[in-house]
Amino acid sequence: MKRLKRILGLLVFALLVGGCMSMPLSSMYKLSQLSPLEANPKEMKIAVRTLDIAGIQTGAINMHLGYVAQDGSINIDEDYLVEVENNPLLSKLLLNGIEENEKVTVMQLSAIDGASMQAHQQRIKAYKEAGGEGQGTFSVGVNSICLTGPLPDDELLVDIFLQVSEAESFFIMFEDMDLLQEDEQGELQKLPLCETL
Repeated sequence: MKRLKRILGLLVFALLVGGCMSMPLSSMYKLSQLSPLEANPKEMKIAVRTLDIAGIQTGAINMHLGYVAQDGSINIDEDYLVEVENNPLLSKLLLNGIEENEKVTVMQLSAIDGASMQAHQQRIKAYKEAGGEGQGTFSVGVNSICLTGPLPDDELLVDIFLQVSEAESFFIMFEDMDLLQEDEQGELQKLPLCETL
């Protein structure tokens, strides 16, 4: 399952882009301007567009924040499970080109997790402002997905969108990421049915 997690990994700020997925230049610029310490985790949202058979439930997606201070005073290694938003308002971008057999799932941190991540951000910022140095990471990944039916024979495309704040709209990060093409070892065949979870 480690290989499956790597295949499904959606490392927002540190992804090696290749294969049949693409990131628009405008999105690369937006990500280059985004500071994980300045972003408000309470307002950040992730949207995934894929086939109906791919079930993305609460807990399937996680945000990770890590920071290790050079002097050892801070050692943060936190995973936050992202909750599926019920009845979200879907923008034109999220619905643009969507097929009848596709769906959009919008997710965000719970209020408790958003406050927890924000507290860690403030602690890191205060440390850095006082002249401290260290190594930090921020990523978004997939823990697991489930299936509501058999996998397609040809392709399983996924589009990933990110909204940084309520004042900004979603922007597309990755288009046409074909999970079947990336799955050289057949790990996707091992995904559970949603009804068994």
